[in-house]
Amino acid sequence: MSWIRALIRGLRDARERFGYECTPLVLFFVNARKENELTDDQYRIASVTDAEVAGEKHKAISVIPGTRLSFGVRLPPGMEVSSWVSLGPATPSWNGKGVEFCIGVAQEGRPVMLSRRMVFSSRGSRGSKWQRISADLSEFAGREVTVILQTSGVPSSASDQVVFWGNPRFLRKRSRREKVSKIGVRLSVGGVRALLTTFLQSFRAGPGTSSLAATYQRWLKRHALTPGDVERIRGEIERFRGRPLISVITPVYNTDSRWLTQCVESVRAQLYPHWELSLFDDGSTEPGVREILRKYEALDSRIKVGHSPTNLGISLASNAALARATGEYVTMLDHDDELAPEALFEVARFLQERPEADIIYSDEDKLELDGSRSEPFFKPDWSPEYLLSCMYTSHLGVYRRELVAAVGGFRPGFEGCQDYDLMLRLAERTKSIFHIPKVLYHWRKVPGSTAGDADAKSYKTEAARRALEEHTRRRGLLADVLNTDRPHTFRVKFKLVAKPLVSILIPCRDGMELLRDCLKSIQEKTIYSCYEIIIIDNDSSTPEMRSFLANLKHRVISFPGPFNFSRINNLAARDAGGDHLIFLNSDTRVISPEWISALLEFTQQKEIGIAGAKLYYPDGRIQHAGVILGLHGVAGHSHKNFGGSSRGYFDALFSVRNCSAVTAACMMVRREVFDLVGGFDEGLAVCYNDVDLCLRVREAGYRVVWTPYAELYHHEMIFRGHTINPKEVDYIKALWGEALLRDPYYNDNLTLHGEDFGLRF
Repeated sequence: MSWIRALIRGLRDARERFGYECTPLVLFFVNARKENELTDDQYRIASVTDAEVAGEKHKAISVIPGTRLSFGVRLPPGMEVSSWVSLGPATPSWNGKGVEFCIGVAQEGRPVMLSRRMVFSSRGSRGSKWQRISADLSEFAGREVTVILQTSGVPSSASDQVVFWGNPRFLRKRSRREKVSKIGVRLSVGGVRALLTTFLQSFRAGPGTSSLAATYQRWLKRHALTPGDVERIRGEIERFRGRPLISVITPVYNTDSRWLTQCVESVRAQLYPHWELSLFDDGSTEPGVREILRKYEALDSRIKVGHSPTNLGISLASNAALARATGEYVTMLDHDDELAPEALFEVARFLQERPEADIIYSDEDKLELDGSRSEPFFKPDWSPEYLLSCMYTSHLGVYRRELVAAVGGFRPGFEGCQDYDLMLRLAERTKSIFHIPKVLYHWRKVPGSTAGDADAKSYKTEAARRALEEHTRRRGLLADVLNTDRPHTFRVKFKLVAKPLVSILIPCRDGMELLRDCLKSIQEKTIYSCYEIIIIDNDSSTPEMRSFLANLKHRVISFPGPFNFSRINNLAARDAGGDHLIFLNSDTRVISPEWISALLEFTQQKEIGIAGAKLYYPDGRIQHAGVILGLHGVAGHSHKNFGGSSRGYFDALFSVRNCSAVTAACMMVRREVFDLVGGFDEGLAVCYNDVDLCLRVREAGYRVVWTPYAELYHHEMIFRGHTINPKEVDYIKALWGEALLRDPYYNDNLTLHGEDFGLRF
């Protein structure tokens, strides 16, 4: 009967998604902590944490059993309180009866408990047994009340004995007109398919949702090679116009015989037969290694074996293997990893269409010791700024052999990151770098390897930092290479070559408190001093706002008439004096003092036209980390609703990288680039004007960069409401057509129906 429960859950969550407006109670909690409105006792016993709540990433309030959390609020009509609840893994069931969760309301000090839920010990990882609790607050509409979240149990000082209120939220019932409007927008943006997918996501969510590992196993079954695929591939190879020889380079040192055998067999199992394998034994002391190499050299004429009497290190051993290679292209295969059977075929097929390719890389995953596959890394297409953050291209990397020879092969002294150092030097010589969005390489998680432990081989981090430093010097870039708190990821911090005037353009209509907070945060926190602020007032009507604007020391421009974001900012840009323009929403607040310089370090570079910021909701969740084309039909925000401290998809939230677009809620554009493309399209008055601008800037040959080092809070259209005009949806689809269907900085294997980097089936 589990499918019936799933169906009921799906209908309920779809009803909530379209029928209710949601306000997280976590927001109240976080803001109260910031404003010191909580007692010392509440500080001690409550915190906000990231959690997988009912199969989705959310914030959860963790408390010690026996705690009461209170929220004072005036209740509008149609309000409910809803939350998921769970016990922490170390929390016992009190008195053998579980922990009781209650939702109540207090008026004039008299609490009334409206809903109760008994939860028993979860006996597993946190969040494995989420249950739902809700309460209808309709009878208190229009009153000032205190909403109570309370748990039973004996208070304890043990930090690991906690319970969770997962994604507690107020739900306001939408009117019929609002429901129809929201469904209509969903249809206009993504069509019937997107609407059905939204329901299916709700249907599949909830307690017991399969983990990413299990989801990947289902994905692998869907994409497994069939006998028919194998026959098709062999027929296609016969029709190839050219069959380039691909040399596989594998240095070997004391490899476990199981892994070495499977490594070599994965090459021999290649469906593309035009390969050679250059194995080089780097002074192995294990006798079994030489026996295995000798066996394979005799077994297959395409296998070449070299030996060193002493251990040279991986760089020199790789060069020795490379010296024996004769292929037009070379690729590196670690001695305990494996290639997918179709790996070299996919490379050769790509070269049929793009023979100019100098570098080709693919997606990859990990091999567990039991042979199962996990942790797929679905990569973006060529992203120069992302490469400066980490060696994201990695496996499978295929390189034109003459280009590798031209840069001198691998360099001693960079062991552990020799492939990163090589890729950086190759990228200085060519722009013919391409990506195959398929998992063609399996990286084995051998104990002590980087695949199994990101902290392994700490010397690699220092070597990689030196490789980046030398790379910036060779390119004549003024920059410092800084370590981050994540192994093998870096920040290349470019120095400002000048101190140009930056014009900050802020449209507003009323919202005095938000604008005041925005301006105050700029003035008090910004360390870059050469800026001007221009306020564009779009018919503010309140006396307080008019008085506030009249007394500002900043320039204020009047823009009467209907709201048109594009026209407003185009007007302000013409009046601005800066060489760099920041388009900034009035409902933002600066977090990082270097936010202007963190953007300017990129827009000062001639190849880059636009830089975007990392934006958070007031409760700390991610609001914007770049824009993904095709998401929900047109475009959407990357990593939306991830926890503020989350690393993101393979450290993406802490890595400077290229994007197809960034939001104009905080966007810096070099003036000459803005003028070159004609500014914002005024046919897009509210939505997607930033996406359109970024696409035109990229079309003109400039890159768009997102940086995590420019951080701001963003309330996101708190006064105007988050509405999408179906006419603007049709307009941008007509403008860009197929360009919206595939984002080069996303991956074809990742979902277009959510911001969580789930798999596409």
